[in-house]
Amino acid sequence: MRLIIRAISAIVFLGSIVWMIYEPGFEPALAVGGSLITLLSSFIGEAKAKRKGPQNQELSGQSIGIQAGRDANVKNIKR
Repeated sequence: MRLIIRAISAIVFLGSIVWMIYEPGFEPALAVGGSLITLLSSFIGEAKAKRKGPQNQELSGQSIGIQAGRDANVKNIKR
């Protein structure tokens, strides 16, 4: 999905540059800026997603720790 977003935003960025060359003005400049921001943000979002590490948890004493990537049912935990 991210590859599709990058490809589309790159095409739009190149198209807006061509538009800016042939018809200089305020609207083409906004299109260049907006498409550039979209393209760059697709790379920044991936870097943040990769930084997120796996879950970790520290317990002390007689504690019970539950980690779940989804819903967890804790009704029947016995000590």
